[in-house]
Amino acid sequence: MNFQDGLFPPPSAWRPVSPEVRFELAERTIILFHLVSYDALAGDYGDGQRIAIRPTDYPIVVNIHNRDFPLSRRFIYDIIYGFETIQSCVKGLLIFAHQLTSVVTQNVPNIPDVKPQIWHVETTEDIGILFKQEGLSSSDYVSMPQQLAAILAGAGQMGRSGGQGLAVMTVEALRKLVDRSPSINKTRPHDWGIEG
Repeated sequence: MNFQDGLFPPPSAWRPVSPEVRFELAERTIILFHLVSYDALAGDYGDGQRIAIRPTDYPIVVNIHNRDFPLSRRFIYDIIYGFETIQSCVKGLLIFAHQLTSVVTQNVPNIPDVKPQIWHVETTEDIGILFKQEGLSSSDYVSMPQQLAAILAGAGQMGRSGGQGLAVMTVEALRKLVDRSPSINKTRPHDWGIEG
């Protein structure tokens, strides 16, 4: 029943089924159940390739040469909705996992274990106070009026139409802006929490 492109259409588009039955399916006069167990994907596929099913948020675990790649349940939906057979899904999972083995991950930044905090400042004085906060992380976010961000960036006063929204940046980006800003008097860097 697959189309020429190799996809398996949903039951409402099946060609061998009469147009009347397809209409009844579309109108929900008749209901067709297509049940598939995750276990249908599980197995040893040779050459160090295995698929296991685990009771987690990523239940499909493809193992390539003793390296696990947990994948989402999305793949089973392709079978349920008739776009894939079990065999073609397994083949796709194995190909995808092989592609993942070649992904270089060493340049991925360390993601903090703690969710970043969001701070808000209204004035340059607020920024000085913020920099003294305990627990302030360079990956935390700071929101401020666009007008203040423009001043920090050295753009000066913005016109009436500008500066109506908020600018958002990381604390690290804010520190860099403050360091470069010609508009801020940093004669007492210790007041800003800046080493100097």
